[in-house]
Amino acid sequence: MAITALSSLMGYARVGNVDWQLGILITIGALIAGVIGARFANKVSEAKLSKIVAVIFILLGILMMGMRFL
Repeated sequence: MAITALSSLMGYARVGNVDWQLGILITIGALIAGVIGARFANKVSEAKLSKIVAVIFILLGILMMGMRFL
């Protein structure tokens, strides 16, 4: 996946379609969230974590459907 993402980045960067500032901010946020998420996942039972993920996906689905009609 990383190789595909890198090749896509290179293609978009060649034609100037990369917002580097936004990309750096998203990368920093993803790294921080990844560390926090990994620690959280190790402290919560598998069943509880599955329920939390399910609720997040349901809420995101509702949000996406709501945005479609706005």
